[in-house]
Amino acid sequence: MNCCVVIPTTKSNYEQGFSAPLAWLFSGYENRVRGIYSVDLTPTAIGPFDTFIIELNWFTTLHEFGKIVSFIREHQPRAVILFGGLFAQIHYRRIFQEYEVDYFIRGDNELPIKLFLEGCKPSSIPNIVGRDFENPIDYRFSAAEFERLEYSLDWFPDYGKYPRYRDSMTFPLPMLLTSKGGCCCIHSGCQYCLGSQTGVLESAYGREPVAMGQPTLMGQLSTLSARFRVFSLYVLTPFSYDFAGQFFNATAMIEIDSPVSLTQARETMSAFRRCRLMLPLYEEGVMGKTIRADLDELLALEDEEHRLTFFLYDRDISAVAARLPESNRSASLTPIWTSRFFDFSYYSDFEKARSFSREIFYRFPFQLRGGPTTPPWGTAFPWRQGRPRDRDS
Repeated sequence: MNCCVVIPTTKSNYEQGFSAPLAWLFSGYENRVRGIYSVDLTPTAIGPFDTFIIELNWFTTLHEFGKIVSFIREHQPRAVILFGGLFAQIHYRRIFQEYEVDYFIRGDNELPIKLFLEGCKPSSIPNIVGRDFENPIDYRFSAAEFERLEYSLDWFPDYGKYPRYRDSMTFPLPMLLTSKGGCCCIHSGCQYCLGSQTGVLESAYGREPVAMGQPTLMGQLSTLSARFRVFSLYVLTPFSYDFAGQFFNATAMIEIDSPVSLTQARETMSAFRRCRLMLPLYEEGVMGKTIRADLDELLALEDEEHRLTFFLYDRDISAVAARLPESNRSASLTPIWTSRFFDFSYYSDFEKARSFSREIFYRFPFQLRGGPTTPPWGTAFPWRQGRPRDRDS
């Protein structure tokens, strides 16, 4: 098998553009897997490959997904195409109907991907779905497997071409998640994002979310800091982790959505040589109503190597304008911002997702560093050709 993993680039201006498992799923298979961004697809580039894996994680990439499949089928008609991602978990049956794809992995994909890449017959692999079969979810990720994850980006030498923001510290791979299979954060509650739909995710994965414990997190951070200069940590669980006395010689982008005390914030920041820590502005967590009383004390923790940013609602910008510089505002949670890029209704409604993904495909494509100005399907990037025109395809 010679496998090409294709990464869409229509990321809807959402800076967390990569699904975290990309950093560990292909570790150990660098000799048979190569990553490529969709805009770098050419007949020559895909010529050596007989198998393709296409990411369909965010609903915003659905239109681009169709373009990728069509391009591969035109130039490699006999290739095997496997697709996967959170959006695909919800609509994989519809995707089989709409696109010329061959296989999909339900639920957790660590073991199925391993078996697939080792050449096992797909119909014998747990969790795999084909056009004429659907295997049950017999493999489920467990907490013990967090310790065995091995991270590698060697299979994706062009990874660094993806543009990032705020001095390249926003959600780089590898990304360490403290929960797999759903959000376990404590806050006042949200309904707009897929992570809040625990029933949907439990049905997709065949299990409840799996959380990472203290010893495993510290061990994984030690491993990552020894191998990677930059990585990210996304805390999707209650913040019960103790960073006191720890030190990791690396740059980390850290997001914590649950409530965090001043002491916890201080200890977390000081545990890394350099970091940007994203915190909720609210006592209740990322979704809340009560602005933190210790905002000034938190900002005083900053120095040249340790920076803070906060999530806040647009309604509260004026209330904190004098105390919170713009450079410390990560994002404002406006109804338009959340609904157009995160609202679960876009995940649950296939046609709604397809329509919106088509719109942003032509309005917000990212140009890779050093990449082409025209994707393989021939439509130049909007800012290279002037005002976007209405299109039918």
